[in-house]
Amino acid sequence: MLYRGEEISIELKRAFDQAFLNDAQSQLKIGNCYYNGIGVKCDFAKAVYWYTLSAKQDNTFAQFHLGMCYKNGKGIIQNFQKAYAWLKKAAISGHASAQYQLGNSYELGLGVNKDCKEAVRWYKPSARQGYVDAQYKLVELYNIGNGMQKDEAMAAYWFAQLADKGDSNAQCNLGDYFKIGHGVEKDLKRAAYWYLKAAKNGNLEAQFSLGECYEFGIGVEQDYKGAVYWYTKAAREGLPDGQFALAMCYFFGKGVNLDYTNSAELFLKAARQKHVAAQCNIAYCFQHGIGIPINYAEAARWYHDASKKGDSLAQLKLSYLYENGLGVSKNIQKAVSLNIIAAENGNIEAQYKLGYRFFYGEGVEKNINSARKWITSAAAKKHHEALALLKQLRITESKPKSDKENIK
Repeated sequence: MLYRGEEISIELKRAFDQAFLNDAQSQLKIGNCYYNGIGVKCDFAKAVYWYTLSAKQDNTFAQFHLGMCYKNGKGIIQNFQKAYAWLKKAAISGHASAQYQLGNSYELGLGVNKDCKEAVRWYKPSARQGYVDAQYKLVELYNIGNGMQKDEAMAAYWFAQLADKGDSNAQCNLGDYFKIGHGVEKDLKRAAYWYLKAAKNGNLEAQFSLGECYEFGIGVEQDYKGAVYWYTKAAREGLPDGQFALAMCYFFGKGVNLDYTNSAELFLKAARQKHVAAQCNIAYCFQHGIGIPINYAEAARWYHDASKKGDSLAQLKLSYLYENGLGVSKNIQKAVSLNIIAAENGNIEAQYKLGYRFFYGEGVEKNINSARKWITSAAAKKHHEALALLKQLRITESKPKSDKENIK
């Protein structure tokens, strides 16, 4: 129907009549209708007009909506100062969303000086009213201590509030907290309890973590089949950690029959999602033909991807391929460079191999000092071949100089 020259629904006529008589609640209703296009054509500017009339009569909800229009520049020029002013009015009246938005203004310095302590002061009453975003903000700020003192116990407290209401992300995070003793006393059984809650609610990370609990006996009795059950749930939904863990179960026959083909397929799925350990493992499968045909070029490709992300084992394996020209052009210099990088990244086998190179002059000039450095490093970590080579090195060093003329 036409009302004062505008097409509106019949149901809105009474609200318009009351709004023009200065009824604040009706003005709020008309503002909401214009904002959402309910019964009238969507028009943010007209929504702002009616929100303003209602807000000036101290309607808390209108004050909140008007503040958000100013904050987001909907129907009016964006103005953070005016947004702050209207949101504060609504927040003081106890509007949970307004309290959260006011806290956000303080946290980000929108229309007011940045002040994380003041942000927390407003997030708290919003969170106490069960406003989820505010509860998550309190967790975040208490954890990082941005402009305020860190308080891991308070972070855990608010995660617990969320977890008790069935929030699966909070349940999973609370499981993590109990697992490592973050803000709470370490309790592996309670960690497993919260992982189970979250896993049953479909949380993929929790399903993976619960699988780990069963695989390694963390807070529950060790049960490989239970681990496979939860890894499978996470893997089927595409979680790379779940795919990798399930692949490892198939690779070693833990909780399932040994199956290299399934293992390789799962490694490849996780690798394609940039899971570094999976990239290294699928490369190993391609290199040795485990569950998949030998393909040195593919092995080199996946080792390379993992190497770029700092995986020292992949760096060492790629070094081997370059040294032997498998899947790549033979390049001793590149092989040695990767060996050095892997050794510097703490790979024990790479440290031994590098010490061996310097001792015998394989791909590098003989250098007894460099040999001693890397062999000693690997031997300190009980690498058997390094321990044997270290003995040989010491025997060599104890000989008269005339016997060592070829060793530098």
